[in-house]
Amino acid sequence: MITTLAQFILLSELPYTQLMGQASSLRDHRALGFGFLVILLTTASLPPFAGFYAKLLLLFGLMEVQYLIFAALLILASLRSAAYYLKWVQTAFFSADGLHSPLITVKHPHLISFLVTLILPTTLLLF
Repeated sequence: MITTLAQFILLSELPYTQLMGQASSLRDHRALGFGFLVILLTTASLPPFAGFYAKLLLLFGLMEVQYLIFAALLILASLRSAAYYLKWVQTAFFSADGLHSPLITVKHPHLISFLVTLILPTTLLLF
Protein backbone atom coordinates (compact mmCIF):
# COMPACT_ATOMS: atom_id res chain seq x y z
CA MET A 1 0.00 0.00 0.00
CA ILE A 2 2.87 2.35 0.85
CA THR A 3 4.58 1.55 -2.45
CA THR A 4 1.47 2.22 -4.52
CA LEU A 5 0.79 5.47 -2.67
CA ALA A 6 4.38 6.60 -3.20
CA GLN A 7 4.19 5.68 -6.87
CA PHE A 8 1.05 7.72 -7.49
CA ILE A 9 2.32 10.74 -5.56
CA LEU A 10 5.63 10.71 -7.43
CA LEU A 11 3.90 10.39 -10.80
CA SER A 12 1.57 13.27 -9.93
CA GLU A 13 4.62 15.52 -9.50
CA LEU A 14 5.87 15.01 -13.06
CA PRO A 15 5.02 17.47 -15.85
CA TYR A 16 3.65 15.36 -18.73
CA THR A 17 0.25 13.79 -19.18
CA GLN A 18 1.57 10.68 -20.94
CA LEU A 19 2.92 8.21 -18.37
CA MET A 20 5.93 6.95 -20.31
CA GLY A 21 6.89 10.55 -21.06
CA GLN A 22 6.75 11.25 -17.35
CA ALA A 23 9.02 8.33 -16.56
CA SER A 24 11.62 9.42 -19.12
CA SER A 25 11.83 12.88 -17.51
CA LEU A 26 13.29 11.31 -14.34
CA ARG A 27 16.65 10.63 -15.97
CA ASP A 28 18.04 14.08 -15.18
CA HIS A 29 16.56 14.32 -11.69
CA ARG A 30 18.57 11.91 -9.57
CA ALA A 31 16.70 12.12 -6.26
CA LEU A 32 13.30 11.57 -7.84
CA GLY A 33 14.78 8.97 -10.17
CA PHE A 34 16.25 7.00 -7.27
CA GLY A 35 12.96 7.15 -5.41
CA PHE A 36 11.08 5.99 -8.49
CA LEU A 37 13.58 3.17 -9.02
CA VAL A 38 13.11 1.94 -5.45
CA ILE A 39 9.34 2.12 -5.83
CA LEU A 40 9.35 0.23 -9.13
CA LEU A 41 11.73 -2.50 -7.95
CA THR A 42 9.61 -3.00 -4.85
CA THR A 43 6.45 -3.17 -6.93
CA ALA A 44 8.12 -5.58 -9.37
CA SER A 45 8.94 -7.83 -6.38
CA LEU A 46 12.64 -8.09 -7.02
CA PRO A 47 14.93 -9.17 -4.17
CA PRO A 48 16.08 -7.63 -1.76
CA PHE A 49 13.00 -5.38 -1.65
CA ALA A 50 9.94 -5.90 0.54
CA GLY A 51 7.60 -6.85 -2.29
CA PHE A 52 9.68 -9.94 -3.04
CA TYR A 53 9.56 -11.22 0.52
CA ALA A 54 5.84 -10.52 0.82
CA LYS A 55 5.12 -12.56 -2.30
CA LEU A 56 7.53 -15.26 -1.17
CA LEU A 57 5.73 -15.62 2.15
CA LEU A 58 2.41 -15.77 0.33
CA LEU A 59 3.77 -18.42 -2.04
CA PHE A 60 5.01 -20.58 0.84
CA GLY A 61 1.65 -20.20 2.57
CA LEU A 62 -0.20 -21.31 -0.55
CA MET A 63 2.08 -24.31 -0.96
CA GLU A 64 1.69 -25.27 2.70
CA VAL A 65 -2.09 -25.53 2.40
CA GLN A 66 -1.79 -27.37 -0.94
CA TYR A 67 -3.20 -24.60 -3.15
CA LEU A 68 -0.71 -25.40 -5.89
CA ILE A 69 -2.80 -23.99 -8.73
CA PHE A 70 -2.99 -20.63 -6.97
CA ALA A 71 0.75 -20.80 -6.26
CA ALA A 72 1.43 -21.37 -9.96
CA LEU A 73 -0.88 -18.48 -10.87
CA LEU A 74 0.95 -16.26 -8.38
CA ILE A 75 4.28 -17.11 -10.00
CA LEU A 76 2.95 -16.41 -13.51
CA ALA A 77 1.32 -13.13 -12.44
CA SER A 78 4.52 -12.08 -10.65
CA LEU A 79 6.59 -12.71 -13.76
CA ARG A 80 4.18 -10.72 -15.91
CA SER A 81 4.06 -7.80 -13.49
CA ALA A 82 7.85 -7.79 -13.14
CA ALA A 83 8.16 -7.53 -16.93
CA TYR A 84 5.71 -4.61 -16.89
CA TYR A 85 7.51 -2.68 -14.17
CA LEU A 86 10.96 -3.38 -15.59
CA LYS A 87 9.70 -1.86 -18.85
CA TRP A 88 9.10 1.34 -16.84
CA VAL A 89 12.69 1.17 -15.56
CA GLN A 90 13.96 0.73 -19.12
CA THR A 91 11.88 3.67 -20.36
CA ALA A 92 12.79 5.92 -17.46
CA PHE A 93 16.53 5.35 -17.40
CA PHE A 94 17.73 3.69 -20.61
CA SER A 95 15.62 4.92 -23.54
CA ALA A 96 16.76 7.53 -26.02
CA ASP A 97 13.52 9.53 -25.65
CA GLY A 98 13.24 12.53 -23.39
CA LEU A 99 16.81 13.79 -23.77
CA HIS A 100 15.60 17.34 -23.18
CA SER A 101 13.55 16.93 -20.05
CA PRO A 102 11.86 19.98 -18.54
CA LEU A 103 12.59 21.28 -15.10
CA ILE A 104 10.56 19.46 -12.47
CA THR A 105 9.27 21.46 -9.54
CA VAL A 106 8.32 19.13 -6.72
CA LYS A 107 5.34 20.19 -4.62
CA HIS A 108 5.59 17.46 -1.96
CA PRO A 109 9.28 16.49 -1.60
CA HIS A 110 9.01 15.58 2.08
CA LEU A 111 6.05 13.26 1.50
CA ILE A 112 7.80 11.46 -1.35
CA SER A 113 11.05 11.04 0.58
CA PHE A 114 9.11 9.86 3.65
CA LEU A 115 7.26 7.19 1.67
CA VAL A 116 10.42 6.00 -0.10
CA THR A 117 12.25 5.73 3.21
CA LEU A 118 9.34 3.73 4.62
CA ILE A 119 9.86 1.15 1.86
CA LEU A 120 13.52 0.50 2.66
CA PRO A 121 13.18 -0.42 6.40
CA THR A 122 10.23 -2.66 5.54
CA THR A 123 12.66 -4.69 3.49
CA LEU A 124 14.95 -5.05 6.48
CA LEU A 125 12.08 -6.14 8.70
CA LEU A 126 11.22 -8.98 6.33
CA PHE A 127 14.78 -10.38 6.41
